[in-house]
Amino acid sequence: VISPLILIPGIIYFGTALVIYTYQFTYMHAHKYETGGNIWLRLFQCSIVSVCSSHVALAAVFVAQGSPKLAFLLVPLAIGTYAYGQLLISQHHSPNQDMSIAAAIRVDHTCAALEETLSQKTPFDAEMYVHPVVQTPLPSRQHSRAADRHPPA
Repeated sequence: VISPLILIPGIIYFGTALVIYTYQFTYMHAHKYETGGNIWLRLFQCSIVSVCSSHVALAAVFVAQGSPKLAFLLVPLAIGTYAYGQLLISQHHSPNQDMSIAAAIRVDHTCAALEETLSQKTPFDAEMYVHPVVQTPLPSRQHSRAADRHPPA
């Protein structure tokens, strides 16, 4: 008897909470810190370590089950994962250290505005560009007819 009655207030409460919390998290809560792009690096390092740890744990399970061959097959996978992670970290470490995400966003917006301004000033004109094949003069009809009559030997 109480199940149908509680359904209506539950829908009202959770529907209102969804709207309010979405608004609060989206527009009202301001972050007190800016990591400057370092959060990606830290999360990626943790992800690589956890994936390599899971490879080692799976190898231990294989050894415990009596399949050391399968465990040895996982060793190159763990080494490759770690090496690939280090490669990506070395590629992305310097840009993340030198420029904050906010600065990168500002640069992107500036470049987009500049491209939009340039595209408005100089619209594409079909007569400005001529394909190189079209620029070469076509052989006259007399030359082509003579070539048809006297093919090269």
